[in-house]
Amino acid sequence: MARAAMDRTPKTEANAEGAALEPARAREVPQEADELVLFNSADPGDRITYRLDGQVYSLEPGKTMSLPVERAKIIEFERGGSFGSARYRVTQGTYRFAQTDRGRELYRRAVR
Repeated sequence: MARAAMDRTPKTEANAEGAALEPARAREVPQEADELVLFNSADPGDRITYRLDGQVYSLEPGKTMSLPVERAKIIEFERGGSFGSARYRVTQGTYRFAQTDRGRELYRRAVR
């Protein structure tokens, strides 16, 4: 996996004008204050496999994974196609995997 991408922070979702998503949408996936929540919003059949601090997990479309966090973790996944891999530092919060024109991406939900 590319070292240049290490420890980047996932993008925060925003609308076309750059404003954070509305609170109702941002809180679509419930979250406790000390939890890391991952959500796969990909099309049916597009399971994502990723590493979280070296441990391998898979997440089916429309499913979530929650776990308590006390510190930042490193998440790594393949973007698909010829887009290579991604590596991010994640902390407590809700994150969404999505398919883009540049392969898979991880977005952090904006919370007001």
